[in-house]
Amino acid sequence: LENVNWPFVVSSIHLDATSEVKRVGQIGRCLRRARAFIQHLANDDDLCFPSSLIAGDMNTEINRGSCVSAYFADESIGAPKDVDMATECASSLRLFPGTSPSESQIEEWIQLYNEA
Repeated sequence: LENVNWPFVVSSIHLDATSEVKRVGQIGRCLRRARAFIQHLANDDDLCFPSSLIAGDMNTEINRGSCVSAYFADESIGAPKDVDMATECASSLRLFPGTSPSESQIEEWIQLYNEA
């Protein structure tokens, strides 16, 4: 732990197995709670997000294009491609193999990704 930036928060979570919307919400709450915890300890509302280790049952592969991956994406490699978004949207919706999501499903997916 010599090279860890302090403060450092460790969280254990179990993400929903059926809904990307719920998984995004759970990750968001986890990160907000980590920040609030550190702000409370430091008595400083201006602190940024602390370094965090989030472990547990993610119930997702966190592939590029998944909405959960938006929280962990390396911005230096750019946004996911349209095909990544469509593939992960179809997977999350449990569409039959070879079936593409509708335009409205893709729009909702992109909106959720951007919110994350």
